[in-house]
Amino acid sequence: NFSVSRREINATLSRHYDSTTNAPGSNLSSFDSLQAGETLSLSGSGTIASKDVGNSKSVTIGSIALTDGTGTASNYDLNSVVMNVTKKPLSLTGSKTYDGTTAASASALSINSGLVGSETLVLSGSGTLNTANVGTNSLTSNASGVSLGDGSNGGLAANYTLTGGTHQMTVGQRALILSGSRLYDSTSTVSSSDLSTITGTVSSETLNLTGSGTLSNANVGSNKSITLGSIALADGSNGGLAANYSLSSGTLTVNQRPLTATLARQYDGTTTAAGSSLSSLSGLQGGQTLTLSGSGTIASKDVQDSKSVTLGSLALADGTGAASNYSLSSASMNVTERVLSSSGNKIYDANTDGSASNITLSNLVGSETLVKTGVASISSPNVGSYSINNLSGISISDGSNGGSASNYTLASGTHN
Repeated sequence: NFSVSRREINATLSRHYDSTTNAPGSNLSSFDSLQAGETLSLSGSGTIASKDVGNSKSVTIGSIALTDGTGTASNYDLNSVVMNVTKKPLSLTGSKTYDGTTAASASALSINSGLVGSETLVLSGSGTLNTANVGTNSLTSNASGVSLGDGSNGGLAANYTLTGGTHQMTVGQRALILSGSRLYDSTSTVSSSDLSTITGTVSSETLNLTGSGTLSNANVGSNKSITLGSIALADGSNGGLAANYSLSSGTLTVNQRPLTATLARQYDGTTTAAGSSLSSLSGLQGGQTLTLSGSGTIASKDVQDSKSVTLGSLALADGTGAASNYSLSSASMNVTERVLSSSGNKIYDANTDGSASNITLSNLVGSETLVKTGVASISSPNVGSYSINNLSGISISDGSNGGSASNYTLASGTHN
């Protein structure tokens, strides 16, 4: 008789680490001596001596048995079984606020899938993102740069790998704070151009601003909160992208607007520059008005335009606007010629002459005097009362007690 004996074959199982010593037949990887391209399967389960990663780990066959495939199991004997326990792939996830770098620090990462049971591992090092910008970004090269370390509850780094996992980090927008200052302008509008400081940008990155916001009121104040309104970020320079940032808040300091006052009065023999002599204020906003109180001084009493005023007690006072929104930076005074009037009389002499000696000047300051010369002409020689326009024909010159002709004028006075 010709006898055909069963062929001995050896099986190799393979699975990822699962923290058990189970060696199920369903983990079959290969047989070493199947004939003519036949296939078989394994049923049942055996055990390995340790749960940890390793190649060609000897399997106690237990209930593992050959089962038919394209070939017939009864034609073979299972001689031995080994198992390759491979490292289990882990996946990482994490988040950080945009910082302008592609660094993915282990401190910002965690293992979100792949660990077995309650095992833990420790992460160290730093990986690299595919982009620094805001978004859900991938770590490159299987999270190269991030290392696994032994953890708790039996977690051994040697049983796991980052290769083959999915590694992502969410980069969130960096919040920015706006601040700036401007002079009072009577409005509660905050233009983006008023906001000169953007706090929180990364490295040398810059951003631009567009739009406008509002204040709760228009008045002067420090660090006034802004309702951002349509204020928005726009791309800047040195890699500054608006999409990587968000606006959290803003403040604006509204400073007093400096005003220049012009005072005007006729010569009065003093160096006093009274606030009541206010002619105009340069710099008022929105059609507002203010007044002046107190007084300052000028260097000389004499007639001159744009004489510098030492402010003294001069102070702004509320008008239709609030004085607290302004400051008085300087003042000047126009001292104009003092208008003199005159009266005169004579005995009828059959001519129309009005001699200076017959004329008396009025509205002189204090004890000042002037010298009068010349002859005016009246409209008729007859007895009556006549006006002389601007006292034409009469001249004045310096007199006594400080009387200077340049400080006076006969024009526009009343001359009878």
